[in-house]
Amino acid sequence: MLTLKFKKLSENATIPTKAHLEDACYDVYCPMDTVLPPNSITKIKLDFSVECPDGYKLCFYSRSGLASKGILLSNSVGIVDQNYRGCCMVALYNTTDKDYKIQKGDRIIQCALEKVIPFEIIEVDQLSDTDRGAGGFGSSGK
Repeated sequence: MLTLKFKKLSENATIPTKAHLEDACYDVYCPMDTVLPPNSITKIKLDFSVECPDGYKLCFYSRSGLASKGILLSNSVGIVDQNYRGCCMVALYNTTDKDYKIQKGDRIIQCALEKVIPFEIIEVDQLSDTDRGAGGFGSSGK
């Protein structure tokens, strides 16, 4: 089993937990009372740092319960690279027209370790043909 090393940077930090063993992600907790102003982005320090196993990254995702209330991770997916050792932070976007109050200890996002697949980028003069070609948004009908 892989291990994510977790370091509390304050006594307010909480180790992420899972509600069920089979859950894909761990819940991440807010270390302080926070108010998210309407229609704005608020940065939240999580008061912990991590050490990911070699070849992995930690990904932060919105929680569906908060997303259904209009509270989203502002960049869709937050990534903690394997070599980052600073304080983890997230930026939450309150899409509503009202303040949203978060209390210390509330679950605000979720996280999962994901494998990093090494690849290289090469420049070419031509790409292979496919039946879709350059068809983009809406090209399949709906």
